[in-house]
Amino acid sequence: MYVEIKRPRWAKVRARDLEGNTVEVDGDGLLGRALQHEHDHLTGKLMIDLVGTIKKEVIKRKMKRWHAEHDGEKPAAATPSLPELV
Repeated sequence: MYVEIKRPRWAKVRARDLEGNTVEVDGDGLLGRALQHEHDHLTGKLMIDLVGTIKKEVIKRKMKRWHAEHDGEKPAAATPSLPELV
């Protein structure tokens, strides 16, 4: 499901690398959006958390309809296992 999420055009991320050094990344355009998207993953935000009340209800209805149509379908055939390496 695609949902348009409004985001600022620019983002700045400050973090620490494996040695504990502070690293900063500034991004605008696609990089800025990607930084915000990845921050959402790290903080546990879902797409539905980033939209307004009306859009949230539309998404819930679509998901319920999708599950109603797809529940009861036969599961996909099991993937054949790879030969064991000796």
